[in-house]
Amino acid sequence: STDTSAPSWHRFGGFGGYGLSADSMRMYWHSYLSRGESDWRVQPLHAELRGLPRTRLVVGELDPLVDENTQLQRKLEAAGVDSSLVVLPGIIHGVLRFSELAGVVREIIEEEGAVLSAALSQTI
Repeated sequence: STDTSAPSWHRFGGFGGYGLSADSMRMYWHSYLSRGESDWRVQPLHAELRGLPRTRLVVGELDPLVDENTQLQRKLEAAGVDSSLVVLPGIIHGVLRFSELAGVVREIIEEEGAVLSAALSQTI
């Protein structure tokens, strides 16, 4: 969502520290949706979610987007979508870019890869 007023934005969306600031996010949205239009294809909170396949959301505990992910997971459940939300303790937004530096990031990637592989093997 283009709204940066959720409590997690106030907790983690200040300058620096948590990987994504509210100011940066507003700039990204402005350059992506320059006329402020609402588009469900880039804002899944505004989409009709019924009928989607199993969905897994993964977000860091310290990510400014954690509240929006929680809200999206609730909306998925309400739409009857088999979904789950994984909140990674102590993890910030954009942490995957540190995979060469931090073992914990490589572990996250390996775990999510295993979950995806298992899910794909069940659908074949």
